[in-house]
Amino acid sequence: MVPTRPITWCNDANQAVALIGNNTWHEVQVAVLVLLETVNTSVFVATSMSKSGCNVAEATGTFFWISGLGTWTITSDIEGKAVLSTGKATISQGVWYNLELITKGGMSTASIDGKVVASGVSVPDQPGFVGMGTGGFYSVQFDDFSMKQP
Repeated sequence: MVPTRPITWCNDANQAVALIGNNTWHEVQVAVLVLLETVNTSVFVATSMSKSGCNVAEATGTFFWISGLGTWTITSDIEGKAVLSTGKATISQGVWYNLELITKGGMSTASIDGKVVASGVSVPDQPGFVGMGTGGFYSVQFDDFSMKQP
C-alpha cells in the first residue's frame, strides 16, 4: 500500500483501500497474505463493503483487522470503531500472515495462518465489495489474494 496520502479529489478514507468486484457480492470467503513492515501498523481484509470511491470512508461491512501491536479485531465499519469481536494474536513485523474471512448468513469466521480466532460473530448481512487495506498510510505488503463462495 502507499506510505503517504496521495492527492485526493474528494473526502475519501484516511487510509489505503483496494476494492475488488462489485457491490452485489454476498456470502464470500476471502484470503490474503499480509506483511506488516513496522509495529505501529494495521491491515484488514473485508467483505460486504457498502461504499466505494469518494464515499469509501463511510463503508460498512465486515472488516477483519490485525495489528502489529498484537491484536485482531472484527469491525462493521472501515474506521475500525464499531468493534464486533477482538482478541490477542502474536503478530511480528517482517513476517507473512495468511488472513482469511468468511461471511455467510450474517455470521463470520476469521483465521490467521489457518487458526480460527473468531467464529459465529454476528455481522452485517449485506452484499458488497470485497477489499483489503490499512489503518493509515504506511508500508504493508499483500500477496496471493483469493476469493470464493464458502
